[in-house]
Amino acid sequence: MTRIGEAPAPVLSLEEARLHLRVNAAVTPMPPHPDDPLIKVFVATATGDIDGIDGWLGRALVTQTWRLTLDAFPAGAIKLPLPPLQRVESIAYVAPSGEGVTLPASAYRVLTWDSDPGRVEPAYGTTWPAVRRQAAAVTIDYTCGFDDPTEVPEPIRSYIRLRLGQLYENRELVAIGVTIAEIPHLVGNLDSFRRSVRPV
Repeated sequence: MTRIGEAPAPVLSLEEARLHLRVNAAVTPMPPHPDDPLIKVFVATATGDIDGIDGWLGRALVTQTWRLTLDAFPAGAIKLPLPPLQRVESIAYVAPSGEGVTLPASAYRVLTWDSDPGRVEPAYGTTWPAVRRQAAAVTIDYTCGFDDPTEVPEPIRSYIRLRLGQLYENRELVAIGVTIAEIPHLVGNLDSFRRSVRPV
């Protein structure tokens, strides 16, 4: 799988991040702060821990577009990892003749759920077409993630806030005090949101 479209907005806005970190939080409107670029990097890092194909949750948190490639169509439905699925942009394949073909939207049905991977299946009474026997003969582009960052479940947003605070206060791999301790990874309370990223 390959990400071909980035999220248009972060899960936490700069204003939300600064409020959590108490960086000029009492000033309205908030003036620019020297740490703003660093805060944005830390928000992206905290989000990256759990977002996308390499993230611990196996989810897309805010709108992003992915490309799934398969060597052939399966017998039935295809699971599209990284819920929630918004829409399928296109399904293309290499015909046995070697010609590239894009399926019309009427040739398949898209099934979406908020909490589980969406699926795409052939239209009722049909099957997937034959493809040439080669690697990556099928390409599916789809958009997933929550349309608005505020729709991301609050436990996930809370994790990002906690991780952000952790990164902002401890800018090394270890926290040094009377003892030296590794900074813990705070994902245990997100188990119920975790999903597999394997297409079926």
